[in-house]
Amino acid sequence: RVERWKECERELRVAEGSITETERRCRSVADQVRGLAGEALEQASAVLIDQWRVNDPAPAGVTAIRDAVNSQAAAAAGRLHQEMEGLATKLREALALASAELHVDNLSSAEDLRSAPREIPRIDLNLDALAAPRRVGRFLPSRLARTWTASKLRRMAGPAVDDAFVTYSRVLGAWARRAIADMRNHYHRYADVYRAQLGRLTTGPTVTKEERETIGRDLQALAAAGAIPKPRRSPEKPGHGVNPNE
Repeated sequence: RVERWKECERELRVAEGSITETERRCRSVADQVRGLAGEALEQASAVLIDQWRVNDPAPAGVTAIRDAVNSQAAAAAGRLHQEMEGLATKLREALALASAELHVDNLSSAEDLRSAPREIPRIDLNLDALAAPRRVGRFLPSRLARTWTASKLRRMAGPAVDDAFVTYSRVLGAWARRAIADMRNHYHRYADVYRAQLGRLTTGPTVTKEERETIGRDLQALAAAGAIPKPRRSPEKPGHGVNPNE
């Protein structure tokens, strides 16, 4: 049983480390958003050329740019959301393992972590005053047409698209920091209590009856104060929260 308690402590520490790692990866994703303007305009130029070659009037240049910008921004936001979901899963699993060994319900902590990643903000791009590019590119060879159209779009919309991505990078970074801070707070609300109890259980070769009773009183007091959920009785040893002799 002591080895299982130690394993719980290890998993809680590993989950704690995952928070820092996720912060680092999310910061990297948000920073990369600053440089997405070029990719978005290249994507928009490819769409325009394809449409021009089949003599399709849609989409207009502004629509193509806006769609490409939204596509690039959504991809970055999706990577952030995936990081958040992965972190929330790791934290929930670590808390669930510890709560099971301590015979404490883990429903509240799971719900807290499930609700931590909120709706991701969207990019804001203003192209209302932009004129549609001419269709000269449709008469040129493919590579030259793409270069000409991308250059034209950069002159027309480059500063606005750059500004939009720079601003969105800051917005995403701030959102990620708040979301991770929320998850960290929810995690520590339960993990700190679990670690303290597990530490007391694993400090010596045995746990005395008095220590078991003290642990039980501590858990009951925390539950009564609303700090953690109410302890549940062990199906193996009714009346005791832990049994060091198993």
